[in-house]
Order: sequence, then structure tokens, then C-alpha cells
Amino acid sequence: MIQKGLKNECKDEKCKFINTLNYLYYCQKKEINYNEISHNIIEMEEFNKLEFYKKMELKFKDRKEEERNEEMVNTIIEKDKNLIFVNLKKEEDHEIKFGMDKVCFQIINAFKNIKSFNMKFLNDELAKSESKINNINGQLNENKIYDEERQTLISQKNELDESKEEYNELINSLNNDNDLKKCRSAAEKLKLKLIKEANENLKSNKLEGWISGIIPFADIYFQYLIKENAKKKISDKFDDNLFDFDQKNLNLTKKQETSYKEVKKKVDDTTSDILKSLGRALTIGINIFSKISFFAPAGVGVAVGVVVGGAVTHYNINALLKFYGDRFIYRCLICLSFKKIANYLVDNIANQNENKN
Repeated sequence: MIQKGLKNECKDEKCKFINTLNYLYYCQKKEINYNEISHNIIEMEEFNKLEFYKKMELKFKDRKEEERNEEMVNTIIEKDKNLIFVNLKKEEDHEIKFGMDKVCFQIINAFKNIKSFNMKFLNDELAKSESKINNINGQLNENKIYDEERQTLISQKNELDESKEEYNELINSLNNDNDLKKCRSAAEKLKLKLIKEANENLKSNKLEGWISGIIPFADIYFQYLIKENAKKKISDKFDDNLFDFDQKNLNLTKKQETSYKEVKKKVDDTTSDILKSLGRALTIGINIFSKISFFAPAGVGVAVGVVVGGAVTHYNINALLKFYGDRFIYRCLICLSFKKIANYLVDNIANQNENKN
């Protein structure tokens, strides 16, 4: 991979710093500090704003290619961390099978990292609820507080206690239970809660979807921006990745690909944009050929834009909520499988035919 990157991937200037060797170096190193370069090249503040490959270019400025490559390869290859030697075949010269224990434990560590990432959102939300409850308890303990204010705080505290209990139930189920039905029930309950909270934050987006329809033709662009803003709000609410539904070459299972195509189709506004444009073109045509007042036919065009644009914005937002809600369930429930897989690897693969010396 490294040799291929050096020989075949650096032919044009554009991809000079995005070849295989440099990418592996980035994956291993992640960051280049200011003290790794000559301090007289650039100021620290300006250096810190640069992306990784620009920093790398400064780091290896005036260094020989062989010297640079040697340092990069030494950084990429760290024995027992990201390079494992495995022998799976018994031969005359290599009678002992070895290495699968390290492979298995790397897989198990990867599972732990995925589970930790997927559950970080749950633990963060639980911590937020506890912090808010503590804050309210502090306010309730103050002497100078009106009865009406006290009642409001008590009501807020009860809601937070209920939320805390829901997060605790799901976290404990994922950590301690193997009951899929119980975990799914707890996750579904939280999903509906998150969708309800997200909908409160999306009221302005839905309203903007209707209002933007007043502006002929320009509303197509505005509604695109409204949808993208809504998608970001929803992904933030679920602490999930911001998906680009137009990206290609996704490594998905058939079931995932079907779900992906379904939501992509639901958030595609091409048909509605055509309908709005045709409706407006028709009203303008009527105005020109009948020589009647502009406002009547134009009003029909505006009505088409408002009704279709507003309805489509609502439809898009609901489709995105369903997509991210279903992903939330998946991210929770997949954690249940990791423990079983880890136990299987240890019992059936890692400890068989290993070098015990």
C-alpha cells in the first residue's frame, strides 16, 4: 500500500498530500504540534489554524524524501499496536500457530470503542439531567422563593427525574441485560422522547417552510437550506453523524441500503420543485395571454408554492426524524451483541493452538 501510494498516487499536485502513505501517517498521528517544525517558518497561531496535511508539509520542509518516508513509516508501524504477525498454518518450518490471541483482543477493543462511542450520548444526557436536578435542588433550598416559582421548579424536577430514570434504565439494560425485548422497549421509549424534543426545536423550520413558499422560484433554494438546517438540528439532538444522502460507495448491508434509499427518496424535493415551477409558469402564462390583473394569477402561484413547499418541508423533517430515530435504536441494540462476540472469540479462537511459551 505504501509503495503504491508513493509511485502511483502523487502524479499531480492536487493529490500530492492525500496518498496512501500520508493518509496512514495521518490515521496514526492525528495531530502535528508546533514544536515539530522550525519556529521561524510560521507563527504558532497561524500554524494551529492549518489542516493536517499543510502542517505535515511544513514539518518535512527541506527534509530529504528518504528521511521523511523513514520517519513516517516508523510512526505508522508500531509493533503489537497496529501490526500483528499471525501464523494460521502448521508447516514443517513453522509448526506453532500463533497471533490469533492478539487479533481477537484487537477486535474486542474495537467493539469496546464502538460501544463507548454509541453510549457516550446516553451517559452525557444522564449527566446533564443530574446536573439540572442538583441546580434545581439548590434553588429550592433557598428561603426567598415564591410559591408559584417553587411549584414550577418542582414540576421541572419531576420531569428531569423521569428522564434520568429512563436513561438509567436503558444504560443498565445495555450493560447488564441480555434481554433484547427489554432493551428495545427502553430504547423506543427514549427515541419517542427525543423526537418530541426535536420537534419543539424544529417548529421554526416548519414555519419557514411555509413562509418561504411566498417567494417564487427562490423558495426552492431557501427550502433546501431549511431542510439542511433541520437535518443538522436532528443529528445534533441524537448526537449522530450528519449524513449526506447523495454520497456514493457506501459500505452498507442490503437491509441498510434499502433503508438508506427509502429516506433519500423521501427527502428528495425534485418532484415538488417541478410542481411549484410548473404552477408558477402556468399562472404567469395566464397573466400574459389573458392580459388580466397580475395579482390574481400570481396569487395562485404563491398559493402553490406555500402549500407544496410547506407540506414537503414537514414531510422531509418527519422522514429525517424517523431515519435518525431508527439509527438511535440500532446504535443502542448493537451494543448487546458485542459481549457475546467477545466471549465467543476468547473461548473458541483466541485460546486455541496458541504458543504458550
